[in-house]
Amino acid sequence: MTLCFSHLTVKETLTYAALLRLPNSLTREQKKERAMNVLTELGLERCQDTVIGGAFVRGISGGERKRLCIGNEILLNPSLLFLDEPTSGLDSTTALRIVQMLHSIAEAGKTVVTTIHQPSSTIFSKFDKLILLGKGSSLYFGKASEVMVYFSSIGCSPLIAMNPAEFLIDLANGNMKDKSVPSELEDKFLPQSPKKLEPKYAGPSPLDVHEYLLGAHEARLMSTDKAKVLNPMLIEVETRMQGWAKFAGMGSHLVATVFDSFPEGLEGEAT
Repeated sequence: MTLCFSHLTVKETLTYAALLRLPNSLTREQKKERAMNVLTELGLERCQDTVIGGAFVRGISGGERKRLCIGNEILLNPSLLFLDEPTSGLDSTTALRIVQMLHSIAEAGKTVVTTIHQPSSTIFSKFDKLILLGKGSSLYFGKASEVMVYFSSIGCSPLIAMNPAEFLIDLANGNMKDKSVPSELEDKFLPQSPKKLEPKYAGPSPLDVHEYLLGAHEARLMSTDKAKVLNPMLIEVETRMQGWAKFAGMGSHLVATVFDSFPEGLEGEAT
């Protein structure tokens, strides 16, 4: 995502990308105008004549480089924009600016899907839809604003003040430290006989937690079967999300859809 020619300026990079990638039905002037519109949309006017830079050439900042790379993709005006950790390596303020920019893109009618790495609570609050993945399986898919309520309803709540994203990643990894343990897990794994010399109970294992969360998610999906029968598009959306889970690998990822701009026919379906 961050590969650019270090000796080109920001303006030159977008202009050359527009001339090479936009269809021949547009004139040369129209392509240049499109490049300048994107440059303005991303707030890169101040650094448009600055070289990108690299290891041996001083250039634009990391946040400006991220915005430039996003600009290369939105030149073609895609209906879907998929970004892999666009805030990685940035400080919290710059990361927030990137997400706010994605907000503006989504409000313009595009769908923005991004994996996110350690978002602050402020950034997390910007997401409309959220998918939580653990070991390649979906553990939650729905509104980001309702995710904490959902996990609280199945007995998983933070016992101390905690960033929601940090809480969710811990759950996806099976880490129950400083979190309430569901009664189903306590009843299943507590020692049955206090008279016997048994090791101190250390809580459920990560695998136990994963199986519990997966079962709870499947039960939640079953409770919406009636809605899916009435609206088959929900099944298609969930199938796509499971495909993304397999693509993401076996680690734990926090995948978020930024704002509610679903393609025509899907808008409002994944609620």
